[in-house]
Amino acid sequence: SKQGFFRVAAADSSMGPLTPFRVSALLALGASGALGRSQYVGSIPNGNSVKVNGRTVANIGHGNSDGGSRNSFGSAFSGAGDRWTRQLCEADSDGDGQSNGLELGDPNCTWTHGQQPARRFDVSHPSDSSSTTQANISSMGGPPWSGVQAQRVISQLLALVVPTALFAVHV
Repeated sequence: SKQGFFRVAAADSSMGPLTPFRVSALLALGASGALGRSQYVGSIPNGNSVKVNGRTVANIGHGNSDGGSRNSFGSAFSGAGDRWTRQLCEADSDGDGQSNGLELGDPNCTWTHGQQPARRFDVSHPSDSSSTTQANISSMGGPPWSGVQAQRVISQLLALVVPTALFAVHV
């Protein structure tokens, strides 16, 4: 029987048998915690696109992927009323010299909930000083190939043109 299963599953538990009510309550508590964190993903620009070492970070505001205590960005976000504000955007939660907005793709602090951020690539973690973006404020607002992509294209073109120009000078 189901009741027998719950008693066996809870045999080592000091809270007694796991009744269907207790299981439902535990599942509801777990689900509400997960929903509570996931609601914040859309409350910051690129909330679902932050990567560190090629891996997507699940809980940007917490010290580990399972939640746990808040990191510096999580504390700042909480202090801002769990909202993206100009003050939170302009702050540098991890002390790496880049504002939270620059790291999350909103360098001009103009993003609002539901909008596309100014930049959706090269997003870094606002609470990890070893995670920084190669983008800069001056690269925003230009054509889609501006910023990091433009720097790469220019570097590749220079690699082709400079040796050819040097060869022409020596001939």
